[in-house]
Amino acid sequence: RAEQAPLLVFPGQRFSGSGPPLDLRQAPHSCKVDFGEAVSVSFVARWEALSTWSRIIDFGSGPESDNVTISNFDKGRGLVADVYRSSSRKRLLIPGAIKVGVSQRYLFTVNSSGCMRLTREGVVLGELSAGYAPRDVARSRFLVGASSWPSDSRFQGHVADLKLWSGVVAWEIAFPEGQDF
Repeated sequence: RAEQAPLLVFPGQRFSGSGPPLDLRQAPHSCKVDFGEAVSVSFVARWEALSTWSRIIDFGSGPESDNVTISNFDKGRGLVADVYRSSSRKRLLIPGAIKVGVSQRYLFTVNSSGCMRLTREGVVLGELSAGYAPRDVARSRFLVGASSWPSDSRFQGHVADLKLWSGVVAWEIAFPEGQDF
């Protein structure tokens, strides 16, 4: 379990579904952290529209290049977390998990054995025990609201309180009691 401070904290912003991609590796954010093996990502999201594969995050080095992505499935309400090891992918898909127009808290964790878990509002939505742990490699892009795949749509909605940890964190660490979003 990771009890330390997050490697990355992004307070959030609204995304219009167009415009230049937000890359936390670029100025003014200039995020320098890397991660691998066990990892946790928490965030608050509100989808205003369900566009094709609109990503909350895409941390990788281009399409199918050690990416960790979280998005809606195709144009639907399914929530998808993908972990790529090079170009090979493992996917955790939770059908119907997204409520358009509603802000909700999410936590995605992967342990060092590759067990992938998605939690929403403190309730585990699903788990893939035979997933992938992300490789410990440098990733050149930390995209938020955008994708490395050119055919994917941009996210339309709001992302807030995005955090990245090295290691698996509990819900109570990601979202301390009494914290507003």
